[in-house]
Amino acid sequence: MSRSQHDWIEGYTIFLQEYLQEGRLSPEIGDWIQEAIAAQIPLSTLFQWHHHSLFQFLQQDLNPEHWPPLLEKAATFQSHNFSLYNLKKSLNYPVVGPVLDQESVNIPSKEQELKLRENTEFEHLISSMCTQFMWLDFRELDREIETAIGRLAQHYQCDRAYLFQLGGDRQMAQLRCQWYAPDISPLPPLWHQIPVEFTPWWMKHLNEHQAIPIHSLQDFPPEAKAEHAIASAIQAQSLLLLPLIDNDQLIGYLGFSTIRQSKIWGKDCIKQLKLASELLTCTLKRKQVELTLEHLHEQMELSIEQRTQELQDVNSQLQAEIRERHQIENALRQSEVRFRHIFEDSPLGIAILNTEYGLERVNLSLCRMLGYSALELQSVNLVDLLHPDDRDLTHTLLNRLMKGEIPSFQIKQRCIHQSQEFLWVKVIASVISTSDSLVKSSQVSPTYGILIVENITERKQADETLKLIQFTLNRVMDSVLLIDAHGQLIYVNDRACQTLDYRRDQLLRMNIGEIDLSCRTSPWKEFWNQVKSSGFMRVDSVYQSQSGVEIPVEINFNFFQYQGLEYSCAIARDLRDRQKAEAALEKSQHLLAASQKAAGLGSWEFDLLTQEIFWSDEVFRIFGQDPTWEKPPTYSQHIRQYHPHDRAQFQQVIQQAISEGIDYDFELRILRSSGDVRTVWTQGQPIFNDRGEVIKLFGLIQDITARKQVELALKDNEMRYRTLVSHIPGIIYRCLPNQDWTVEFINDAIEDIISYSADDMMSRMVPGLAILLHPEDLPWVREQVKFALAQHAPFELEYRMIARDGTIHWVYEKGKGVWNEQEELVYLDGAIFDVSDRKQAEAQLKASLAEKEVLLREIHHRVKNNLNIIYSLLDMQSRQVSDPGLNDLLLDSQKRLKTMALIHEKLYCSKSISRIDFAEYIHSLVLSISASYRMQSHQINLEIEADPVQLTIETAIPTGLIINELVTNALKHAFPGDREGTVWIEFREIDHGQLDLKIIDNGIGLSSGVSGQQSPSLGMRLVSILADQLDADLEVQNNNGTGFHLRFEQCS
Repeated sequence: MSRSQHDWIEGYTIFLQEYLQEGRLSPEIGDWIQEAIAAQIPLSTLFQWHHHSLFQFLQQDLNPEHWPPLLEKAATFQSHNFSLYNLKKSLNYPVVGPVLDQESVNIPSKEQELKLRENTEFEHLISSMCTQFMWLDFRELDREIETAIGRLAQHYQCDRAYLFQLGGDRQMAQLRCQWYAPDISPLPPLWHQIPVEFTPWWMKHLNEHQAIPIHSLQDFPPEAKAEHAIASAIQAQSLLLLPLIDNDQLIGYLGFSTIRQSKIWGKDCIKQLKLASELLTCTLKRKQVELTLEHLHEQMELSIEQRTQELQDVNSQLQAEIRERHQIENALRQSEVRFRHIFEDSPLGIAILNTEYGLERVNLSLCRMLGYSALELQSVNLVDLLHPDDRDLTHTLLNRLMKGEIPSFQIKQRCIHQSQEFLWVKVIASVISTSDSLVKSSQVSPTYGILIVENITERKQADETLKLIQFTLNRVMDSVLLIDAHGQLIYVNDRACQTLDYRRDQLLRMNIGEIDLSCRTSPWKEFWNQVKSSGFMRVDSVYQSQSGVEIPVEINFNFFQYQGLEYSCAIARDLRDRQKAEAALEKSQHLLAASQKAAGLGSWEFDLLTQEIFWSDEVFRIFGQDPTWEKPPTYSQHIRQYHPHDRAQFQQVIQQAISEGIDYDFELRILRSSGDVRTVWTQGQPIFNDRGEVIKLFGLIQDITARKQVELALKDNEMRYRTLVSHIPGIIYRCLPNQDWTVEFINDAIEDIISYSADDMMSRMVPGLAILLHPEDLPWVREQVKFALAQHAPFELEYRMIARDGTIHWVYEKGKGVWNEQEELVYLDGAIFDVSDRKQAEAQLKASLAEKEVLLREIHHRVKNNLNIIYSLLDMQSRQVSDPGLNDLLLDSQKRLKTMALIHEKLYCSKSISRIDFAEYIHSLVLSISASYRMQSHQINLEIEADPVQLTIETAIPTGLIINELVTNALKHAFPGDREGTVWIEFREIDHGQLDLKIIDNGIGLSSGVSGQQSPSLGMRLVSILADQLDADLEVQNNNGTGFHLRFEQCS
């Protein structure tokens, strides 16, 4: 609003206020303005909304003579001619005179006229809204607010308008009303409630009383992401939010949005809509105030109604009390007369009691009840007439009664009759009060007590009897049901409730047909007549419990009449346990018969009174009889079934059991009808009557013939075993697998070996076998035994034991573990033999062998020396021989001697005097041969591959000679001149005892006819002979050199 417009409005406002006070306005406009003031609408705001309507009122209401003062007052509040011009124009006042001339008037342009027209339309709209809001009932304001925001939206060409109001906790904005164009959808339900914390940017500006114009969605700042999302969700192209402010606090906001196209929100538009939002704020506040006033009004009316009703009730109560007092006074006069008659003629005992519990007055019935005269009763205290056990409780109750703590009490107690017998009485005690003076108000103090005494001794006895009957019936193991002639259940005991799974109150509302299945199939009336005619009936039936379980029962119906009515007492016995017991009995009888048959054990019974004997099936079989058709014998016949030598013993035992009443069991022989003699075991015990007399004998009998035979066989085997064990020269033992190896059994041979007796060991005088072992041997013996037991394998050991006299014995032990079914080690069984003599012989033999080994080494040494002497003699002879052929022969003989001497040298130098390491021997032999020919390393290469095989002298000598001959032949003949080559010597053990020898060269090869025993060469013939001696397979290859392959077994 411009300054000129503001001054113009202020002028109008002052004018209206003065004219309103002077009464110069018509009643219609005056009342209208007064209502606006009552609604707390400032006149300046009222004028902004409705100034056109005011002009019309003023033109009709004011006398033109009043206009000049109006213009003068308006001129004092403005400095622009615009206000005066419009004011005069509105009043059709001539725009002439000293205040205003024609030249000073600003005539509006077309644009201003258009804008003025828009403003005028807005003013008409606001005026119409204000009129509607002012005169409309507040209950219809919500609908009118929705219409108003729709008109505003249409005026500003918006597609949607809405008003949100904040809740009481100011955490949620709730949609109050909305308007939307015909072709536009309403706000989605999702956005009818918007949490305040979800729109922080909006709320910040609205709380600062700022309007939020959004010309397009791009105008949203980055921090308004949530608000942008909401605008996108409701398809808004542009929107305007205006705060609704009341008492400087945000209570909601008004919103307008366009959907089809964006809109530029001008400043005038925003100002005008702000004015509309203020109008809506006032309207909302008006509705809130009127709602509050209405609520207060309703509460006040309700309070008045309640107070009026209370006063009416009090008045009615006072009138009723007055009437009641008159009635009480009349009743008291009548009551006094009646009381005198009741006191004197009542069959109940009545007494007046003073504050000291003395009997002031008694009637004749009380005197007769207690056996005293009236004077006697009036001279005693009430408490003295009571049973000692009841006095304390009664005294306490009387105290409280006289003090006014209780108005009355009732008690059952015992009184003492004049005959010193006790009577059960029912006492009802109350007080007779007297009023004090009027000064003490209407307070009442008890003065006398009145007692009404009823003799209930017979009733008490009947109650006790009834309780006893009830207690007895509830302890009965059968269901007891009392039934009337219509089948209705009158009484049920606890067992019936437990069996049928109903509460007692449920059963007492039921008919017998609801639980007895047989009553559902046959008419109850017919069955009742049968029970009535017979007086007693026993039937089998089936009850059904609440859970549907069918219970077989045996029912005894007893008919009787009481006080002219017919009843039946049904006693139902649950047959489930009996049926189970019968089934179990039958099953047990079958099992007993089967077990007796399996065990060969029969049961019998002898009745002394009838002399009858009962046998089970197995007894018949024991005596060789058929139980299917034969009967038990008589007592005299039964005696003849025993062996003649045992009959007297049997009769003596039976007579002793009967006369002394003692149990017995013994073994004797019986004679079967087939003539077989069997041994039986029999056991019996007497059965007594109430007088302690033996009336029956009951017992068992078992055929133990097979057991006797087994026992005899076991005794024979045991004797054989003991004889065998006692004659074994070694220790036979069984011990526990503990630390001491505690002995459980040991034979007498231990005394012959280490001088301890078997009793010493089994009586624990010696803790166990472990203590008898030599301390140096015990640790490793334990380890060996432990290792063998872990493998479930037997163990064999040789160790030393210390005898009683301290001597040491070498022993040999062989033992094993004994495990139970749970794989637990329970025993160690074994045998120990004294091997001291063998150990001594072995020591002597080892000494002898050592001596012989020294002699053999000396022999090998001497043989080697003798061969070397021969070698030296041949060497000396060869130096004197000039014939080359003869010289070669001597040289070959020397090498053969060297070969054999080398073997003897290896033998006496090795650890074993019977075997040599042949691989080492080959290397030494080939080295010696190559040295004898003074080979050059670059001419002939010798390669040796030999396994470290130990050969006996029988195998080593011929094998060494073969290697000597073949290697010598290769060095002499395979590489003539300066020819170079290689000789391979390979010696392998291809299998246990199987040897493989290969000597190969890559020389010129053998001439034809050189190999074999027919060869002219002595060396080849010697190789063939030696191969036959070894029983070797000899293969000769003569292709690109020469190869010899021998395969043979080592000689033993």
